[in-house]
Parts: sequence; C-alpha cells; structure tokens
Amino acid sequence: MGENIVLSIVATEDSNFCNHLGVDIKEIYKVVTKGEKRGASTITQQLAKNLFLWPERSFLRKVVELYFTLLIEIIIPKRRILEIYLNTVETSLLPFNVARVSERYYNKPLNKLTKEQAIRIALTLPNPKARSPKKLNPYLVERISRLKKDIEILKKGDRSGCFL
Repeated sequence: MGENIVLSIVATEDSNFCNHLGVDIKEIYKVVTKGEKRGASTITQQLAKNLFLWPERSFLRKVVELYFTLLIEIIIPKRRILEIYLNTVETSLLPFNVARVSERYYNKPLNKLTKEQAIRIALTLPNPKARSPKKLNPYLVERISRLKKDIEILKKGDRSGCFL
C-alpha cells in the first residue's frame, strides 16, 4: 500500500479511523441531528458490509453489520483492516479493488501514486459508477483542495499512527 492512497482513503472515508472501535458515534450524531444526507459508516463498517452482508439498507442489516464490525475490530489490526478494505471496496471495475483502479487510470501501482492521483481515486469510492478519477466537476475540484489540508492534519496528530 502506498502512503498517499492510504491517507487519501482515510481522509475521505473515515478520518477518525484510528480513534474508534469500528463505529464513529460522533459522525452518526452529526448526521442524525443535522439531518445531513451523507453516510456515517466507518471503513470497518463498510468492510463488514462488503465481506458478509447484502446491499439492501435495513435496520436488520445495520444490526448484523454492527456485530461483524465489532468482531473485525477485535480480531484484526487496523492496518490489516485498511488493507482488506482496499482490496474489497466497490469500484467501477471488476474485480473490485483500488489497485485495479490505479492501474487502469494511471498505469501505476498504488505505492507510486502522487497525492493528487490518490485523492482523485479516493473521491470516486462513494459513487464509483458515477465518478471517475479523470473527470472532475466543480464540487470534486473543491473537495480535492480540502482533502489536501485534511491529509496534512491526519499526518500530524494521532490520527494516522495505527496504519502508517
């Protein structure tokens, strides 16, 4: 795994990855109280869903997801959770994994991606069928700028020590 892609994925998907046990209560609270139309699932929750569960959104699936999330966090180190996630996350390419996206769009392995390329790939993950690392709309251009700052913050504090 390359540092740029790992930092980009964590900054995009779960900036508190090192500081929770699979569920980010603060993010869930924000989404619920502010009525935001975004997800609050952590990387570990997404991994549990990708490995063990069905795609339908339901209360039952969320309960089962919570069980698997906690199990994963107890058994598997954070660094390995991230590695498995990168190899199972849904992309627009089959088989699903971030390394394939890197090869397809930039013709290079993950550890050779620039910060900009890694961020572009990370930004496709929430909606891989509609987004491409090569085609940016104004929202994604602005998001890249913010993520560059977020990545620097991640690197400085205790928010990246579990995976770098």
